[in-house]
This record gives sequence, structure tokens and C-alpha cells, in this order.
Amino acid sequence: MDVRVVNAQDLRGLFKAPRVFAAAMQIGRSPLHWAASNGHVDVVERLCEAQANVSSVDSEKNTPLLLASMNGRVSVIRALIKHKADVSQTHETKWNILHQAAASGQIDVIQLAVQELKMELTLTDSALHSPLHVAVLRQVLMLESNQQNKHNKKN
Repeated sequence: MDVRVVNAQDLRGLFKAPRVFAAAMQIGRSPLHWAASNGHVDVVERLCEAQANVSSVDSEKNTPLLLASMNGRVSVIRALIKHKADVSQTHETKWNILHQAAASGQIDVIQLAVQELKMELTLTDSALHSPLHVAVLRQVLMLESNQQNKHNKKN
């Protein structure tokens, strides 16, 4: 299918937030990146059927799969994998979908990656952090932030 014939109604989500979409385009994000990040599985399916590049990277080396992982979009992840997205692809700091999910607290994505995709929790990024390290660091930072907020409310 030619991308020019994708039904405009299927792409309605792209036009609900034109400023956000325009900003995404400025950092090299394609319509597939945007749809994946925002959970528009129907749009992702149509773009993939139209031969959109599921491995394309933005200026930060994020793929649509990495963005979907960061935002907990399990149905989008499944659709991208169905269309041959590479689950081992990483961005510039060597974060994979497990790192992304751990950093943003996306438990459903972590379960999918570990249980169904058989990804290892011990894979490390460029700083030698595993997804487990990232998850623990996220929790520590959240606790510190909560304590600081409580302290500020008392004063």
C-alpha cells in the first residue's frame, strides 16, 4: 500500500495536537514515531502496511519501538514486532526497551519483554546499568522527590 493512500481518518490522532506533532518532526520523528509514542495502534498498523520503516531513528536515536516502550504502549509494541521491529535495537546510550520501560515504570512492557520476548534483565547500557539498576534508581529518585515535597509543604 502506498503511504499516500492511507485513509486520513485513520491518521486523525496526528491532527489532534498539531504543535506536538510539529515539534516531533523537528527532532526527526516520523509519523510512525509519533503514532507509536502516543498509542495509536491503528495508525501504526496502517503506516507499517504502507511500508513505514519500523527501525527508523530520530535525532536521539529513538525508534518507534523504544518510544512505545517508554510510554507503556503494549499493543503498539506487539504491532511493531509483528512488522519486524528489532527488539534488540538501542538508542545512543544503549538503552533497550527494558531500560526504557524500567525508567518510566512501565510494568506491562517489562512483563512482555521478559516473559514473552525472553529478554534478559542483565543487558547493560553504555554506563553498564542493567534495567534493574535503572528501576532501582527511578525508585530512589521518586522517594527523594517525595521527601523533598513533604519538606517543602512543612515550611
